[in-house]
Amino acid sequence: MLPGGDGYLEENESVSKCSTILCGRVLFFNEINGTGYIEQELFAEKLKFTYKNIIKEGYRSLYEGQNIIYGIEKVGTGTRVTFIKSTDME
Repeated sequence: MLPGGDGYLEENESVSKCSTILCGRVLFFNEINGTGYIEQELFAEKLKFTYKNIIKEGYRSLYEGQNIIYGIEKVGTGTRVTFIKSTDME
């Protein structure tokens, strides 16, 4: 199990075995089209994600400035977000 904000990510919660888990913050999330960007703590690159990457019960949404943990994996010449989970208490 992996640490999360309000509990743990279960092993079966779409976390790839090749994912690197990092901490960051939501830079922007558009609820209408379901896309957003992560502000990384270690790198200047901003990562794009979609609502499908969010691990959350019910309606999948995040807000600007929200603290998160997320997984990434290398694909081709870039980086892809594999999952996002809030670490803020809701």
